[in-house]
Amino acid sequence: EHAPMWAVFMRSGTQWRSGPGGREGLDYAGVERVVRTVSMRPRLRRQWLGLVQIMEAAALEEWANKALREQ
Repeated sequence: EHAPMWAVFMRSGTQWRSGPGGREGLDYAGVERVVRTVSMRPRLRRQWLGLVQIMEAAALEEWANKALREQ
């Protein structure tokens, strides 16, 4: 059920924006291109972009927690 969404997130791996502190977030224009390659239905694309944002927030939180543990 979630395999297509996971594929979108994984294919978006090259779309991370980085700064001095590491990854800061995804480039949504790039992510939208990835979503368009997977789904042609506009309603589904909007839903998937929202899900990518949830996964992005979880990943950023985990990386921040990992950085704190390593200090």
